[in-house]
Amino acid sequence: MKTLFGSLLALCMTTAVFAECQRPSAPALPEGASADMPAMVEGQAAVKAFVADGNAYLECLQAEAAALKEAGKGEDEEAAAARLASYNGMVDEMNAVAGQFNAEIKVFKARQ
Repeated sequence: MKTLFGSLLALCMTTAVFAECQRPSAPALPEGASADMPAMVEGQAAVKAFVADGNAYLECLQAEAAALKEAGKGEDEEAAAARLASYNGMVDEMNAVAGQFNAEIKVFKARQ
């Protein structure tokens, strides 16, 4: 029970701390086995936009941390760990989406 409460509290604190930074949602990707060229091009644009939005989110997290430090309001260890986890999670998700799209491109090209 304490673990659940602690996790919920950490989630609430994370949301409050990172309220200014909007984490983007991953786009739906076309299936290379059945998509046509326009769908693949649209998927590519969606992935590029997601990566750009993801980079903006990462920059926002860094700016928030720097602003706290500059204001003399250091983060406690939990908040710093939550920010780092959010940052790393976004990087992992961006890499996963790009990798998944590249795999769909290979399937699409194999059909040509």
